[in-house]
Amino acid sequence: MKNITVIGAGTMGNGIAHVFAQSGFTVHLFDISEAALERALSTITKNMDRQIAKEKLTESDKVNALGRLATGTDLKKAVAEADLVVEAATENTAIKFQLFKDIDAHAPAACILASNTSSISITKIAAQTSRPDKVIGMHFMNPVPVMRLVEIIRGYSTSDAVCDAVIEMSKALGKVPVACNDYPGFVANRILMPMINEAIISLHEGVADVEAIDSIMKLGMCTQTHTCTCTTRTHAHRQGWRRRATRQRASREPKASAQKRGKRARWRRLLLRRMDGRRRQTEQTRLPMQRKAGRVQQERRQRKTGRERGRGRGRETKANA
Repeated sequence: MKNITVIGAGTMGNGIAHVFAQSGFTVHLFDISEAALERALSTITKNMDRQIAKEKLTESDKVNALGRLATGTDLKKAVAEADLVVEAATENTAIKFQLFKDIDAHAPAACILASNTSSISITKIAAQTSRPDKVIGMHFMNPVPVMRLVEIIRGYSTSDAVCDAVIEMSKALGKVPVACNDYPGFVANRILMPMINEAIISLHEGVADVEAIDSIMKLGMCTQTHTCTCTTRTHAHRQGWRRRATRQRASREPKASAQKRGKRARWRRLLLRRMDGRRRQTEQTRLPMQRKAGRVQQERRQRKTGRERGRGRGRETKANA
């Protein structure tokens, strides 16, 4: 497989196009917006310049990679010669379902269709096509040029040959592919979301402040081996990357209306009420259990004291006899 089509020129799409082009693949980046494609090319160029400054890439490598990268707003043309299509559009079920129907209609019969979704069922996406055995999940981590993991998600009908081919291709990108089955949240988000919720609850219940919770998780929960990119330095880099992305979005997007701000405030109040209810429920459950445990311990002490007194009387009786 040498011809790759990436659908969507957003944060994930331009990162995926970047690593494929840099790894020697011919890439066609598709988006419905010409402005989005221009921003994507600008981002890819800046990220490659950053790699050059860190001596991870040469100027000739950058020129060659950008030469292998084409853009366009015509979906039929974008997928016409593709060996692999990686969809990285908005995380919206209806949009993804329609995209896969359109891609399936125009892509070659042997083409593998992959989705970068982080939560939508691969089996349901595959059901929108006439080739469910060739549909698979390829969940890259953000930022794509930095993070090594690719979560490979097998749908119910995904064939072994397709799964093996996608794993080998991920290795060719310098990534570490890890396969899992199609369950809600897959593995990464299935574990990540409850952890984030517990961090919020820990803050709400006064277990620790924000800085303490972040420090414990960053310094204690991330491995420092050479196979893991989650070092403190990488965390700092990712946080800086996210802050820049947030500032860029804020400069492009209009301020939220009063109605939206009110809706967000209502959601925050609802979340706080739920967490408060959970805390009260925990206390109501814990206190009776503590009382019962105290009574059990007291009864044990009384029985033990009674046995000891009985033994003492027996010894006195024998001594008098």
